[in-house]
Amino acid sequence: MADASEQIKSSPGMEGGIVGADLCVRPNHPGVKDETMNSKRMQPASPSNEKFDRLKAILREMFQLDRGDLDFGLYRIMNLKAKEIEAFLEYDLLPQVRGALEENTAGTQAELEKELAETRGQAKNLGVDPETTQKVKELKRQLAEAKADLAAETDVYNHLANFFARYYNEGDFMSLRRYSGGGQPTYLIPYDGEEVKLHWANADQYYVKTTENYSSYVFIVGAGTEVRRVRFEIATADNEKDNVKEASGKQRRFLLAESERTKPVLSPVEGPVRASTLPLRDDAQHERNLVRPERSVSGVEGAVAIDNGELIVRFEHRPLTDREKKTFPGTGSKQQDRINEAIAKRILQGVQHDWQVLLTVSAPTEHDPERTVLDKHLAVYTAKNSFDYFIHKDLGGFLRRELDFYLKNDVLNLDDLRLGDTARLDRALARMRAVRHVADKLIDFLAQLENFQKQLWLKKKFILDTQYCVTLDRIPESLYAEIAANKSQHAEWVKLFAIDEITNSSPLPTAGEGQGEGDQGNGTPYTNPLTVDFLKANPYIVLETRHFNADFTSRLLAGLSEAGPLDEQMDGLLIHSENFQALNLLQARYQGQVNCIYIDPPYNTDSSPILYKNDYKDSSWLSMMERRLSLAKTLLQSNGILCCAIDDEEAWRLRALLQGMFAKEIGVAPVRSTPIGRTSRGKLSPTHEYALFYGGENTVPGPLIKTEKEKRRYPLYDEGGHYAWRNLLRTGTNDKRADRPKLYYPIFVGHDDVLRIPKMKWDEQKTEYQILESPKKNETVVWPIKKQDGKKVEKNWERGWERVAREADKYRVQRKNEDSGAEEISIHFIQRMDVSSAPKTWWGDSKYASSNHGAKILNDLFVDSPLDFPKSVALVEDCIRASGGGEQGSQIVDYFAGSGTTGHAIINLHRTDGGARKYILVEVAQYFDTVLLPRMKKVVYSPDWKDGKPLSREGVSQFFKYIRLESYEDTLDSLEVRPPDSAQQDLLANNPTLAEDYRLRYALGVETADSACLLGKDFTDPFAYTLSVVRDGTRREIPVDLPETFNYLLGLRTESRRRMDGVLAITGTDPDGKHNLILWRNLNETDNAALEIWFTNHRAELPESLDIIYTNGDHTLNALKRPTETWIAKTIEPVFRELMFFAVE
Repeated sequence: MADASEQIKSSPGMEGGIVGADLCVRPNHPGVKDETMNSKRMQPASPSNEKFDRLKAILREMFQLDRGDLDFGLYRIMNLKAKEIEAFLEYDLLPQVRGALEENTAGTQAELEKELAETRGQAKNLGVDPETTQKVKELKRQLAEAKADLAAETDVYNHLANFFARYYNEGDFMSLRRYSGGGQPTYLIPYDGEEVKLHWANADQYYVKTTENYSSYVFIVGAGTEVRRVRFEIATADNEKDNVKEASGKQRRFLLAESERTKPVLSPVEGPVRASTLPLRDDAQHERNLVRPERSVSGVEGAVAIDNGELIVRFEHRPLTDREKKTFPGTGSKQQDRINEAIAKRILQGVQHDWQVLLTVSAPTEHDPERTVLDKHLAVYTAKNSFDYFIHKDLGGFLRRELDFYLKNDVLNLDDLRLGDTARLDRALARMRAVRHVADKLIDFLAQLENFQKQLWLKKKFILDTQYCVTLDRIPESLYAEIAANKSQHAEWVKLFAIDEITNSSPLPTAGEGQGEGDQGNGTPYTNPLTVDFLKANPYIVLETRHFNADFTSRLLAGLSEAGPLDEQMDGLLIHSENFQALNLLQARYQGQVNCIYIDPPYNTDSSPILYKNDYKDSSWLSMMERRLSLAKTLLQSNGILCCAIDDEEAWRLRALLQGMFAKEIGVAPVRSTPIGRTSRGKLSPTHEYALFYGGENTVPGPLIKTEKEKRRYPLYDEGGHYAWRNLLRTGTNDKRADRPKLYYPIFVGHDDVLRIPKMKWDEQKTEYQILESPKKNETVVWPIKKQDGKKVEKNWERGWERVAREADKYRVQRKNEDSGAEEISIHFIQRMDVSSAPKTWWGDSKYASSNHGAKILNDLFVDSPLDFPKSVALVEDCIRASGGGEQGSQIVDYFAGSGTTGHAIINLHRTDGGARKYILVEVAQYFDTVLLPRMKKVVYSPDWKDGKPLSREGVSQFFKYIRLESYEDTLDSLEVRPPDSAQQDLLANNPTLAEDYRLRYALGVETADSACLLGKDFTDPFAYTLSVVRDGTRREIPVDLPETFNYLLGLRTESRRRMDGVLAITGTDPDGKHNLILWRNLNETDNAALEIWFTNHRAELPESLDIIYTNGDHTLNALKRPTETWIAKTIEPVFRELMFFAVE
């Protein structure tokens, strides 16, 4: 029999992983008749009682039915089905407890009643009062217990509630800490016999929380000309503020971030706060009462402010003080809801009446008809950052293993086994079977919900936007007039590069790689509008295609394709995305191609913690790091190296993690990055951090550039590099004859300073050489003897006689007359500086200080740098060199790119040696646009900056691309629900078993299958494919770049990209080395007949060597294949679907 999903509808891309949520056959569902299945439905579960109500409350929370105020992500979908799921649980699933108990106890009761009747009859036949016999008394006791077991429903509900409450915490299933009596284990961890096992609480979960919403959440209020922006931000808060210590089990909550002198204690709110209940304020009153925060990361003066017409509300995320816990009792989301009510009141009291009106516009829900738009966004913001930190990799397997453990240790009483009462044991087993029967189905339901989210998390994400940045020297001059006329690009160049300050006499780049002094006299001055001559005179200005339309970008790429394969020309790739999703998308394209990975992850200290719940700070951090490191490792070549910066907070855990993942720890280098020390309460002030290097078994680190101090030891230079003359007489350790007797031998030196080793024979017994010949007349015998304190001391030579004999012409003889008139001869050899020597393990150079060589550089680039402690550029350069990225043509990845220091370092290396290194930088935060991207443009244009302006215009040639990916939140936001049609409802109504299977395992996947994020839309017009997502609090359609997404899914090395007669033609090579042609068309404009004509007309322009042709929509291209051709034409859609949902776990 086919499963429920096949009988209802297969879910695209989700084969075998469709999840269960009851989306159909329920009363009140649109299109569902109330009487559907009512005749087949069981009575409600047990009459209301405390244990049953507790179980229902836990299930409502686990199935996300208790947050009707949340309209984002999966909560939005679950809220649409809340009534249906609750009805399923109460009317269909939980009543099965009673059925399971009755099934297992009814037979026992009947047997006991029959046996009791027979025993009474026998007693009467013997003339004995039956009620006095021992057997009748025992049977009556057993019968009473059997009847009592029929009332054991509440006990089963209690066990179910206790079991599931063990693992669920605010949106996540976690291995919550618990203790058992007698020191018995409460969890079983996976162990395969390793010598050392690293395990942590969330090791079997994906860490999905990002800082995207945590750092900034924006929404719009008002309409028309009254549209205004509101921004929620996290202030830089001290985690130990107000004497609040982060302790085990303390829940972190969102509160307003205010300083001591401005912070009154939040008070609980009684009744709704509305604009009509608040006093009107004039501007003067408003200025006196509105607290304005300092716009810096160090001083937080207040929580509410107006900045350029935008309302800013600042929060901190910390445990509550004892006083706050008394003010806001409760736990979990209920406690945060009470805090939110107080926050809303404080916000409204801090703004003018016009803002009050906009913020108190009604946004009701069924559960809260008086909810305002401010209430709504406070709930969403705090919930987004309090819930859903993890997705379990195998929730079903985990819960079933734990259920077995629970049943054996908590449900089955050992006394039931020891008393020898088989009937009692049978009844105990019946209770256990009842718990398992319902728990298994609840686990199915929960597991499929979790698996659905897992599918959405692992799904390769769409590319939403693709733009290119390229220096003018690479752009065809035929496009210059159009570029010069672009006002938006012109304005950016003035802002970034101060081109309006270029005059006739200002230095301009030279024609080469920007290495020279520049042309002082032939420059073309700046004018407005720009001229073509000005563009020609400034070849290293960076153009960004964002300022141009799609047609220009298409012509630009076509022109660049003429110079060679696009991917070979491209220097870099920047990705605006959560790093897990970026690494996941890069797998096919870059697997096994990367030489060096450098990352500087969050250190998880008080100043840079990751988001975490409860006291799972380190466990959350390990989960975040482990999966991303695993994905990144697959990108490395066999001899590639990963370098990770870290400090003491997580260093030992990170080393243990990396040692389990890589074959070889290449080294750990302490780095003196903060010479003045960092603030550390109650601890030593740290001045260092670490660079950890890991790679394959045969991997060796790359050398660093020698310092000036090291070069001074080798003052001479020739074509072989730096060198110095060293005395052949050994000094230092093991320099005596007795230490190394085979290095004690004579050298014959001729009058012409020619060296010769005499014939010798080693005497093993005497441990010395026997000299077998005498020196010639003009030769002097030189032994390794040195005068010390008036005595001759027998020493030894630095090198063995074989090497000296072999290289005799490479030694230098020096002669010096002693005071006695005797001649002293010394022999010297050339010692070259070893430029390939491995880096040392102590990095203490002043150039590694983040203040002078990180923050200062960033402040020179940007007048107001938004970041406090960027890495030293010189430090990152050396980390790249030591990781093998110093080689020309290296591929380098940084998936914690931050402010772009790694990109800056790579451009510096390019300036140093002209090496054509390639780079991939990934960053999710908002400073991708405000810092990283403009920084890359600036350092390409000039190496030297001050006050945000270039001190020179010696640029380098660059071509890089940046893409923006669909986020996991976008995927959840864009889910759409399609309820079953009437025929499907009838099928489910007439097949209760099928209906239950469908609800438990398949409904959510089936009914969301038409969502655009799951490829539910066709590719009729691939250039108009969109996702419906929320941006700035408003739902909108955002475009998807299907062609670029498909390129990465294929792992395509793009060679050319041209739009010809309405068809986008992309050529490239896939990871198997096959030559691909990909044709994208609007089917409404280019049908099969038109595509055949297009192919025939452009055949001569297409590559001669083709293996695969892809096109969207049905086609007949295979019919056009010539007898000598071997290519095959495929439809894009099924390949796209297969690759998008192929998970690398």
